[in-house]
Amino acid sequence: MPAAKSKKRPSRKKPKPEDALPPVHDWRTTDEDEVLKRKIRARDESFTVQNEERDYPVQGTFAVTSGGSGGSALAAGEDARGRYG
Repeated sequence: MPAAKSKKRPSRKKPKPEDALPPVHDWRTTDEDEVLKRKIRARDESFTVQNEERDYPVQGTFAVTSGGSGGSALAAGEDARGRYG
């Protein structure tokens, strides 16, 4: 008895977030496009975090440097208990 042929189902993979972005050369982007670009960049690029205030290891100021562009920014770590507790 011959084996039954299986039918291939169409792929139901979710589109990658990059597919939803406008072309790089298109300057007409929405705020949502810009937020998505930043999320993709944060996910894909490596970065380093350095504590700028040694006396405050958790709730201090941190320098974040991008491994891709070399750009840096300061970020403040604050008390999450006040917000969530």
